[in-house]
Amino acid sequence: MFMFLFQGLRTLELCVDNLQPDFLYDHIQPVRAELMQALWRTLRNPVDSVAQVAFRVLGKFGGGNRKMMVEPQRASVSLISFFSDYMVLKFYL
Repeated sequence: MFMFLFQGLRTLELCVDNLQPDFLYDHIQPVRAELMQALWRTLRNPVDSVAQVAFRVLGKFGGGNRKMMVEPQRASVSLISFFSDYMVLKFYL
């Protein structure tokens, strides 16, 4: 399973390297938020080689990877504990 993920990330990296930025960004536009969120989540992958490729791809997008994340982020929350004057929440992206 990690091999398919690694190959997909490597293919994306080759596209980012070899395609003109204007052409690439125009075609990524419809899925840009999901793509950037997925790349950021992939950094926590237990397989180091997969996380390294995701890190390289994010770096090749430059500052665009942060500029593209203007849509609200999806997060889930769970209540850890509740006290009379405060509560402890844990957020998952």
